[in-house]
Amino acid sequence: MTFGRGPLLPIVPPLVIIGLSLVLIISFLVTSYMTIDKEKKIVSYKAGPFDGEIKIDKIRKIKLNTRMYVGLKIGLSFKKGMIIYYHKYDSIYFTPKHSDDFCKQLKLINPDIEIVP
Repeated sequence: MTFGRGPLLPIVPPLVIIGLSLVLIISFLVTSYMTIDKEKKIVSYKAGPFDGEIKIDKIRKIKLNTRMYVGLKIGLSFKKGMIIYYHKYDSIYFTPKHSDDFCKQLKLINPDIEIVP
């Protein structure tokens, strides 16, 4: 196969990488969410290919109004979000639409959660 004056083979790998990158970015934008299940007392999250659950009684602290974070990030947004600290060393960054309501719902289930503004 040829493309223009040269073979097509050298441009195929970059095109595949760009295509897969676009699919991953679009999946993050379309499927990023976090929900609270009050009956099971868990927070479920999904962002692209990553998903999981956090037991609400294992949440230690929530730090609000932050942008800088290294680790798992749920929600691709330029607005300030929150870091949820759970278990002993685990944390996750999240940008909910209504941070105050989200924290209030978590505090109703687990009043021991420390909220840091």
